[in-house]
Amino acid sequence: MRKIGRLPIGIIVGIFASFFLAWGFSAWADFSDMITTLQTSPSTGLYRWIGKAFSLDLNLIGFFSHLPSNFVGVITGLFSGNMLAWIFTGGIAACITKGTKRGIVAALLVFVIDFLIWILFAILSGVDLLSMFSGEDLIITLGIILGGTLGSLIGGFTFGFASGPYEDII
Repeated sequence: MRKIGRLPIGIIVGIFASFFLAWGFSAWADFSDMITTLQTSPSTGLYRWIGKAFSLDLNLIGFFSHLPSNFVGVITGLFSGNMLAWIFTGGIAACITKGTKRGIVAALLVFVIDFLIWILFAILSGVDLLSMFSGEDLIITLGIILGGTLGSLIGGFTFGFASGPYEDII
């Protein structure tokens, strides 16, 4: 009987962690509203639940185009709640998979799979995806994707390096 590898387990745990870490690092103000939406329309509720990890405070292009003038503004803007959530999501996946290279791969796969799940629930709930990927919103969407990817890379590299090398079992 074969053992399940560390990489698939790390990816699965990272995906489930991403559903909760975005809520943990940002305001819980609209959590009850999201639960009410989840009860009335499950696809829209799941779209909003997963979409919390892709909110506007993750937009790196918008951040660098309107850079704050003081150091504290730069640090708090760069490490927003969702950026920290993606760093720790990538870190959880990397700690389970062990190793720097495997940690980066697991963190990026978690981000891509979570993004695709979010797009799937957007389609099921009837959200206009064309408006997200056209015009002015295209820059915002690309900034959010860039921010999440960067956060996952930082978490995957840092926590993968800290967890030590991957042991090859022969």
